[in-house]
Amino acid sequence: MSSLFAMGQEVAAGAEPAERKAIERQLKELIGRFDNLTEGAQRRMLDLEQAMRVAKEFQDKLVPIIEWLDKTEKKVKDMELVPTDEEKIQQRIKEHDVRIFSVDGRISSKK
Repeated sequence: MSSLFAMGQEVAAGAEPAERKAIERQLKELIGRFDNLTEGAQRRMLDLEQAMRVAKEFQDKLVPIIEWLDKTEKKVKDMELVPTDEEKIQQRIKEHDVRIFSVDGRISSKK
């Protein structure tokens, strides 16, 4: 861009005063537009980098929750068969209480 500006200044230097002003105005507009474009591109890049950091942070938090949820769903599904033996029923109640405590703990830690 600087070489184009220098070339424009050379052309303006050899032009008549009216043409010189027109060329200088065009050069000034061109440089202004280019600067605005460059600033906009830099802002966009910073915004994209910030979005990438947020997306990575979200992904880092999401994966462990999904893994925990998959395991917990499987354990709860395995508990769906209701035993008829009182001792086994008591054992299932204790296991269920542990699962509920785990789920409640997960929910309260995410708030």
